[in-house]
Amino acid sequence: MRTLYTTLVLSLLVLSVVSLIPVVFAVEVGTGITPDITVEKFAPRVWMCDNRVVVDDNTEPGRVDGNITYYNNTDPKGPELIERLNNYAFEGEKIEWIVLVMDKNKIDQNIDVYGTVGSSQGEGNDIEVNCQRIGDQGRDTFEKCNARIDEEHLTFDPETMAYFECTLTVETPESMHGEFWVTVEAQDGDGLMGTMD
Repeated sequence: MRTLYTTLVLSLLVLSVVSLIPVVFAVEVGTGITPDITVEKFAPRVWMCDNRVVVDDNTEPGRVDGNITYYNNTDPKGPELIERLNNYAFEGEKIEWIVLVMDKNKIDQNIDVYGTVGSSQGEGNDIEVNCQRIGDQGRDTFEKCNARIDEEHLTFDPETMAYFECTLTVETPESMHGEFWVTVEAQDGDGLMGTMD
Protein backbone atom coordinates (compact mmCIF):
# COMPACT_ATOMS: atom_id res chain seq x y z
CA MET A 1 0.00 0.00 0.00
CA ARG A 2 2.83 2.26 0.80
CA THR A 3 4.27 1.89 -2.71
CA LEU A 4 0.91 2.81 -4.15
CA TYR A 5 0.84 6.08 -2.18
CA THR A 6 4.42 6.81 -3.12
CA THR A 7 3.66 6.25 -6.79
CA LEU A 8 0.58 8.51 -6.63
CA VAL A 9 2.49 11.30 -4.90
CA LEU A 10 5.32 11.12 -7.41
CA SER A 11 2.85 11.15 -10.29
CA LEU A 12 1.12 14.25 -8.90
CA LEU A 13 4.47 15.93 -8.40
CA VAL A 14 5.51 15.24 -12.00
CA LEU A 15 2.18 16.55 -13.32
CA SER A 16 2.47 19.73 -11.30
CA VAL A 17 6.02 20.37 -12.53
CA VAL A 18 5.00 19.73 -16.14
CA SER A 19 2.13 22.18 -15.81
CA LEU A 20 4.59 24.88 -14.74
CA ILE A 21 6.58 24.50 -18.00
CA PRO A 22 5.28 27.05 -20.50
CA VAL A 23 3.69 25.50 -23.52
CA VAL A 24 3.91 27.29 -26.84
CA PHE A 25 1.07 26.86 -29.26
CA ALA A 26 1.42 27.91 -32.88
CA VAL A 27 -0.93 30.73 -33.64
CA GLU A 28 -0.40 30.71 -37.41
CA VAL A 29 1.77 28.98 -39.95
CA GLY A 30 2.87 32.24 -41.49
CA THR A 31 3.10 33.09 -45.13
CA GLY A 32 5.49 31.23 -47.37
CA ILE A 33 8.17 32.97 -49.30
CA THR A 34 7.63 33.01 -53.02
CA PRO A 35 10.92 33.82 -54.69
CA ASP A 36 10.64 35.32 -58.14
CA ILE A 37 13.27 33.54 -60.20
CA THR A 38 13.49 34.78 -63.75
CA VAL A 39 15.58 33.41 -66.58
CA GLU A 40 17.54 35.90 -68.64
CA LYS A 41 16.02 36.50 -72.06
CA PHE A 42 19.15 35.57 -74.01
CA ALA A 43 18.85 35.16 -77.76
CA PRO A 44 21.08 32.40 -79.13
CA ARG A 45 24.41 33.49 -80.59
CA VAL A 46 25.78 31.95 -83.80
CA TRP A 47 29.40 32.07 -84.98
CA MET A 48 30.78 30.69 -88.24
CA CYS A 49 33.84 28.54 -87.59
CA ASP A 50 36.72 28.86 -90.07
CA ASN A 51 35.46 29.50 -93.63
CA ARG A 52 32.57 28.28 -95.68
CA VAL A 53 33.37 25.39 -98.00
CA VAL A 54 32.03 25.02 -101.54
CA VAL A 55 31.73 21.36 -102.56
CA ASP A 56 31.68 20.28 -106.21
CA ASP A 57 28.58 18.48 -107.47
CA ASN A 58 30.68 15.88 -109.36
CA THR A 59 28.63 16.51 -112.51
CA GLU A 60 31.23 18.65 -114.23
CA PRO A 61 34.41 18.64 -112.16
CA GLY A 62 36.33 21.87 -111.88
CA ARG A 63 39.77 22.38 -113.38
CA VAL A 64 41.35 22.10 -109.94
CA ASP A 65 39.71 20.18 -107.12
CA GLY A 66 40.71 20.27 -103.49
CA ASN A 67 40.59 17.59 -100.87
CA ILE A 68 37.56 15.35 -100.47
CA THR A 69 35.26 16.57 -97.71
CA TYR A 70 33.41 14.10 -95.50
CA TYR A 71 30.13 13.74 -93.62
CA ASN A 72 31.16 13.54 -89.97
CA ASN A 73 34.59 12.36 -91.13
CA THR A 74 33.24 9.11 -92.63
CA ASP A 75 31.26 9.32 -95.90
CA PRO A 76 32.70 11.42 -98.75
CA LYS A 77 30.68 14.48 -99.88
CA GLY A 78 32.81 15.49 -102.82
CA PRO A 79 35.90 17.51 -103.59
CA GLU A 80 36.24 21.04 -102.27
CA LEU A 81 36.13 23.69 -105.00
CA ILE A 82 39.32 25.66 -104.53
CA GLU A 83 39.51 27.38 -107.92
CA ARG A 84 36.52 29.60 -107.11
CA LEU A 85 36.33 31.23 -103.70
CA ASN A 86 34.08 34.16 -104.55
CA ASN A 87 30.47 34.72 -103.54
CA TYR A 88 28.71 32.69 -106.19
CA ALA A 89 27.68 29.09 -106.75
CA PHE A 90 25.98 27.14 -109.51
CA GLU A 91 23.20 24.57 -109.58
CA GLY A 92 24.08 21.39 -107.70
CA GLU A 93 27.02 22.84 -105.84
CA LYS A 94 26.96 22.80 -102.07
CA ILE A 95 27.94 25.54 -99.66
CA GLU A 96 28.72 24.32 -96.18
CA TRP A 97 29.29 25.96 -92.81
CA ILE A 98 30.19 24.63 -89.41
CA VAL A 99 28.72 27.00 -86.86
CA LEU A 100 28.93 27.28 -83.11
CA VAL A 101 25.64 28.07 -81.36
CA MET A 102 25.45 29.32 -77.79
CA ASP A 103 22.39 29.71 -75.57
CA LYS A 104 23.12 30.85 -72.00
CA ASN A 105 19.86 29.25 -70.87
CA LYS A 106 21.20 25.78 -71.86
CA ILE A 107 21.64 24.33 -75.28
CA ASP A 108 18.99 21.66 -75.57
CA GLN A 109 16.86 19.77 -78.05
CA ASN A 110 14.47 22.73 -78.39
CA ILE A 111 16.95 24.84 -80.33
CA ASP A 112 16.33 25.04 -84.07
CA VAL A 113 19.30 25.93 -86.31
CA TYR A 114 18.73 26.49 -90.02
CA GLY A 115 20.10 28.24 -93.09
CA THR A 116 18.00 30.94 -94.75
CA VAL A 117 18.10 32.46 -98.22
CA GLY A 118 16.44 35.74 -99.13
CA SER A 119 16.63 39.07 -100.89
CA SER A 120 17.40 41.01 -97.68
CA GLN A 121 20.10 40.60 -95.09
CA GLY A 122 19.05 39.51 -91.57
CA GLU A 123 16.42 37.39 -89.86
CA GLY A 124 13.21 36.09 -91.34
CA ASN A 125 14.18 34.90 -94.83
CA ASP A 126 12.98 31.58 -96.25
CA ILE A 127 14.40 28.48 -94.59
CA GLU A 128 16.32 26.40 -97.13
CA VAL A 129 18.26 23.95 -94.95
CA ASN A 130 18.03 22.52 -91.45
CA CYS A 131 21.43 22.25 -89.80
CA GLN A 132 22.53 19.04 -88.12
CA ARG A 133 24.07 18.94 -84.65
CA ILE A 134 27.54 17.42 -84.76
CA GLY A 135 29.85 16.32 -81.99
CA ASP A 136 32.66 18.21 -80.33
CA GLN A 137 35.09 19.54 -82.93
CA GLY A 138 38.05 20.10 -80.64
CA ARG A 139 40.02 23.12 -79.52
CA ASP A 140 41.28 24.09 -83.00
CA THR A 141 37.76 24.48 -84.41
CA PHE A 142 36.59 26.41 -81.36
CA GLU A 143 39.42 28.91 -81.76
CA LYS A 144 38.51 29.37 -85.44
CA CYS A 145 34.97 30.33 -84.37
CA ASN A 146 36.32 33.45 -82.61
CA ALA A 147 33.41 33.22 -80.16
CA ARG A 148 33.00 36.46 -78.22
CA ILE A 149 30.33 38.44 -76.50
CA ASP A 150 31.37 42.05 -76.99
CA GLU A 151 35.09 41.87 -76.16
CA GLU A 152 34.85 38.87 -73.83
CA HIS A 153 36.56 35.74 -75.18
CA LEU A 154 34.59 32.60 -74.38
CA THR A 155 35.63 29.06 -73.52
CA PHE A 156 33.72 26.04 -74.81
CA ASP A 157 30.97 24.84 -72.47
CA PRO A 158 29.00 21.75 -73.63
CA GLU A 159 26.04 22.80 -71.44
CA THR A 160 25.52 26.05 -73.34
CA MET A 161 27.22 25.47 -76.72
CA ALA A 162 26.98 23.02 -79.62
CA TYR A 163 28.33 22.72 -83.16
CA PHE A 164 26.04 22.45 -86.16
CA GLU A 165 26.79 21.62 -89.80
CA CYS A 166 24.73 23.42 -92.44
CA THR A 167 24.88 22.33 -96.08
CA LEU A 168 22.99 24.35 -98.70
CA THR A 169 22.63 22.78 -102.14
CA VAL A 170 22.09 25.36 -104.87
CA GLU A 171 18.82 24.65 -106.67
CA THR A 172 17.78 25.16 -110.28
CA PRO A 173 17.89 28.64 -111.87
CA GLU A 174 14.07 28.71 -111.83
CA SER A 175 14.04 28.86 -108.02
CA MET A 176 17.45 30.41 -107.29
CA HIS A 177 18.37 32.95 -109.93
CA GLY A 178 20.06 36.21 -109.04
CA GLU A 179 21.60 37.51 -105.85
CA PHE A 180 20.57 36.26 -102.42
CA TRP A 181 21.65 36.75 -98.83
CA VAL A 182 22.48 33.49 -97.11
CA THR A 183 22.87 33.18 -93.35
CA VAL A 184 22.41 30.73 -90.49
CA GLU A 185 19.84 31.46 -87.80
CA ALA A 186 19.13 29.84 -84.43
CA GLN A 187 15.82 29.96 -82.58
CA ASP A 188 15.42 28.71 -79.01
CA GLY A 189 12.34 27.24 -77.33
CA ASP A 190 11.18 30.71 -76.22
CA GLY A 191 11.19 32.05 -79.79
CA LEU A 192 14.30 34.21 -79.38
CA MET A 193 16.44 34.33 -82.52
CA GLY A 194 20.06 35.02 -83.38
CA THR A 195 21.90 35.12 -86.71
CA MET A 196 25.41 34.15 -87.72
CA ASP A 197 28.11 36.73 -86.99
